[in-house]
Amino acid sequence: MESSFGVVVADQDRVFCQALASEIVAYPAFRLLAVVHDGFRALKAVEKHDPRLLIIDLVDSSGMDAIAVLDALNGREPRPKSVIISARAEDSYIARAVAHGADYYIAKPFDMSALIQRITQLLQPSPGWQYLRERRQRRVEHRVAQLLRRLGMPSHFLGFRYLQTAIAMVVDDPSLLNHVTRSLYSEVARQHGSSWSKVERSMRHAVEATWEKGDLVAIHGLFGHAVDRDRAKPTNCAFIARLADHVRMQARLDWHSFSDTADNTNDPLTSVSQGGSCMWKSAVWHVWEPVPRS
Repeated sequence: MESSFGVVVADQDRVFCQALASEIVAYPAFRLLAVVHDGFRALKAVEKHDPRLLIIDLVDSSGMDAIAVLDALNGREPRPKSVIISARAEDSYIARAVAHGADYYIAKPFDMSALIQRITQLLQPSPGWQYLRERRQRRVEHRVAQLLRRLGMPSHFLGFRYLQTAIAMVVDDPSLLNHVTRSLYSEVARQHGSSWSKVERSMRHAVEATWEKGDLVAIHGLFGHAVDRDRAKPTNCAFIARLADHVRMQARLDWHSFSDTADNTNDPLTSVSQGGSCMWKSAVWHVWEPVPRS
C-alpha cells in the first residue's frame, strides 16, 4: 500500500489554490506534486508526475476545461482519480462530468476538511466502501441480465454471461470500448477462465441469435424503430455500448427520483448534504449519490 498519494491541483483561482495546497500538505497521506492554473498545464503535470489524484476546476478560459482534460486522460494507464470542483451545482453539469469519467464533484464554496475526507475515501476506501462497490456491481450485473432477457437473449448461451460481464464493465468504464480486444475481451476472458477469441465468438453468436429471434418490440425500443432483421446486425462493440448507455442512463434517472426523498433518510450514505452540493459517485456504477457533509 502506498505511504502517500500524489496530488495535482488545477484551478485558475490562485488564492483558492494556495488555500487548498496548504490543506493538502498538512496531511501526511498526500503529496502535493504540482499546482497549475489551466487545463493544458494540468495535462502536462499528470504526464510528468503520474499522480493518483487530479483536483481540477470545471471551467477554464484557456480553451481546455476539465472535461477536455478528462477526455484526454481516458485510456491512460494508470489513470488518476479525478475530483471536479465548480461554482456550478446544476444537474446538467454533474451529469456531464460523470459521463466524461469524473470520480467526485463538489460545488464551491465547500469546507476544505470535508473535501480531504472525501478524497481519502476515494483513494483509500474503507471495507464498508468496498462492500458498497461490490454490492452495486452485483446490482448492475442484475440489471444487465434483466435487459438481455427482455431482448430475448437465451440465458443459457455462453455469450449471455460474457456480455453481462462486459456491459457491466463498460457501465463503469466506457473507455474500455477504445480497446475492445486488448482490454475488454481479455478481462472478460480472465474473469471467466476463457480466451479472448472464444469470448468474441460467443458474444457474436448471442447477439446474432437475439437479433434474429429475440423480442422485436424490445429491440426496437432500445435500438430504434429502424431495426431491420434483414440488414446488418450490430457489432459486439455497438451492442455493448448501447446497452451500457441504457443502464447508465437508468442509473441517473434512479438518482434523480431518489434525490427527491433523500432528505428523509438516516442512512449516512444517502443523506442530502447540508450547506452545499457534494456528490459522491459509486466507483462501479456511474450514478451520483448525495453524501453527508462533515
